[in-house]
Amino acid sequence: MTPAPSRRHQRASHRLAVALHRLLEEPGYGEVYEAPFGVEFPGTEEGVQPDLLFVSKERLHIVGEDWIRGAPDLVIEILSPTTASRDREIKRKLYRRSRRT
Repeated sequence: MTPAPSRRHQRASHRLAVALHRLLEEPGYGEVYEAPFGVEFPGTEEGVQPDLLFVSKERLHIVGEDWIRGAPDLVIEILSPTTASRDREIKRKLYRRSRRT
């Protein structure tokens, strides 16, 4: 079982979510989502749950009821010592590969 995020992680995530909501969602540029919200990658069985993500209104067709299929327009991962290498290596490769399609 993955340990719960720390207090510091939760506060950073909340503050970023509020800022993104004001900057991107309120003006109508698209939608902001917070973890847990799954991202699936077509052509692979891999899936991830970024801390925060944004999908532009032009690409909202990739958003399902409880998942996103393909790379979002913006992904924010709040790094911790236990997840940093996965976030920087594995997840980054998945996002890059999916965004090209």
